[in-house]
Amino acid sequence: MSLPRLAKTGLLAAILGAALTAAAGERSGSVFSDLDGDGRRDPGEPGLAGVAVSNGREVVRSDDQGRYRLPEAEGFVALTRPDGFAADIWYHPTPGDGRDFALRRGEASPDGFFFIQISDAHVFASAEEFLRYSLPDRPAWLPQFLTNGLGRWLLGNFYRDLPSEEVDARLRTALRQAGGEGTEGLDGGALLGAYLEEFGRRGSALGAVEGQIQTAFDEVFGMGPQFVVNTGDLLLEANTAPPEVAADWLGRYRNLTRGRGAPVFDTIGNNELVGFLNVAVDETHPDYGVGLWQRVQGPTHYSWDRGGFHFVALDTHRPEPTWRNERDWSFGAMRDEVRHWLDRDLALHGDRTLVVFNHEPFVLDPSWPFDDEDQLASDEGLFEARGVDYVLTGHTHFNGSGRVGEALHVTTGALSGFRWLLPHALHPRGYRLWWAWDGRLVGAWKPVGEPVLALAHPTAADGSRVVAAADRSGPFVSVEVQQAGSPLRTEPMGAYFLRVEAPLGAGPLHVKGRRADGSEVTAVLELAPRH
Repeated sequence: MSLPRLAKTGLLAAILGAALTAAAGERSGSVFSDLDGDGRRDPGEPGLAGVAVSNGREVVRSDDQGRYRLPEAEGFVALTRPDGFAADIWYHPTPGDGRDFALRRGEASPDGFFFIQISDAHVFASAEEFLRYSLPDRPAWLPQFLTNGLGRWLLGNFYRDLPSEEVDARLRTALRQAGGEGTEGLDGGALLGAYLEEFGRRGSALGAVEGQIQTAFDEVFGMGPQFVVNTGDLLLEANTAPPEVAADWLGRYRNLTRGRGAPVFDTIGNNELVGFLNVAVDETHPDYGVGLWQRVQGPTHYSWDRGGFHFVALDTHRPEPTWRNERDWSFGAMRDEVRHWLDRDLALHGDRTLVVFNHEPFVLDPSWPFDDEDQLASDEGLFEARGVDYVLTGHTHFNGSGRVGEALHVTTGALSGFRWLLPHALHPRGYRLWWAWDGRLVGAWKPVGEPVLALAHPTAADGSRVVAAADRSGPFVSVEVQQAGSPLRTEPMGAYFLRVEAPLGAGPLHVKGRRADGSEVTAVLELAPRH
């Protein structure tokens, strides 16, 4: 059995990997078809050829007997999970031999499939924890009115596309809805301080984030994706939290996402680096830095295949002491072994459409309210060199996009909005719907609990447009598209996307989504030149 065919570059990498088998200090094992599902290789259960296996640095493919050999390395031996197979165990800690992988055959991905990208979920347990680990303490010498004024100025700068009075109005509305009293008399400089105080009030609706988090995750999995990708910052602020608190948050996150009918592929974010901003956390603690992630989640960088696509979860974080903090980390630089692995992994899968997920973005979007290049990660030229097609990221809590060479970069806003803190109307919570087909991706941002009728991005080069149409927590019963008063023929692409032929000069698209109760949602979509 061959999984899948090898590209020329992949064959070369496999030959080079096999040449290492004569070296001392090897790790070996096999990949096999677990016909009876018991997790052990029994007589008659065949090996699987062509499956990529890595030690976190080198990548090889299994031979015609399903066997692989890798140089000894610290970390993990991990599988690139192939399409059409399931694996209860996809990585093994090293050292040790006999690292076998039992794969159960399932259905291969169809020609088109639907997945969801979430980012920046920032899961935590209570408002008290938020105030303790996410907000800096006010110095005793700093008057409260200056703290409020500074906070209001920062908020206004963050939302510089909104009039100041609009920001104030939305905060006032949120305070009233939470039961806050006396908000009408607050001046703009005190509003944010009052909002934060209300957030920490026992019994406050703003402090009851657990239900909001649960509702958001219920919606994501209720949409029926083939899989979900989280592009980092699963947790609130593990940087400042002690390891036991970070571990509790990660346990809560896993309870929200595991056993929900769709596999979840998590990408590590800067907020998963445990304790490096908390001097009370000893650097030798096993959960310090990436320790908790590796203990509970496994490798911080890995890959998997679906259909004709190869997906990569990347890790651009490494220790980088600074004059301010000798325990500091860079949020945009790969460790040497990660860079080496990425190069080998992409080379071995060059016959597929290459999609890289990372927490931090690699390009700035001009619409963002900041232009700080320190926010960016570096791919060290590997994306262009290896022909990466799509780079999907998070981190900024804003949506954005851009191109670097042939690669389309798309940044997705936060599932938590502004860490569940600010009202949804001020900073929307949401996630991105993606449709994969014919070696291409199209996607659309969906606010939590709200319908979306929008043009999917990017537009196709063949003259067609793709419309994304989803109700609050599932598909519409039917969707109609008209242009200049005439209905357009639509081609369904899964439950949430429709392909339409729409001339650019014939006016906007009028889209109508109909629900089971007969109510309708409508939108007018202006057509722009294809990009």
